[in-house]
Amino acid sequence: MSRVITYNPLSGSFVIPHISINENTIGLLRRGGYLIHDAPPGNYSLGTLRSDGSLSFVKKITLKKNTTSYFKYTNRGKLIEYVSSCGETENTVTVCRKRYYQPALDLVDERIALEELSQLKLSID
Repeated sequence: MSRVITYNPLSGSFVIPHISINENTIGLLRRGGYLIHDAPPGNYSLGTLRSDGSLSFVKKITLKKNTTSYFKYTNRGKLIEYVSSCGETENTVTVCRKRYYQPALDLVDERIALEELSQLKLSID
């Protein structure tokens, strides 16, 4: 078997995401908490669940036999910028640039992860 540990540091967001592997929910990842999931070696999609049950913010991962992989949840991951309509009148459309941060699940080195995990607790539904 392989083990996946996802965690949400104390300094992180107040968002409580549902973490899933291949659209199978592992659990709610609370602020200051972590989740543990054991799975057979193989290729998986790790992400958060949308309200319709599909995965968002997907990260493709490969689990190897007898290993543990650590993923840190960050609410302010990748910055996304786009152009959008910001208002309109009868004759004009006002266009503006909008941006938001896309959450991320980043692979973390074991030494760093174990140090950060020592300050966290198991997330229990």
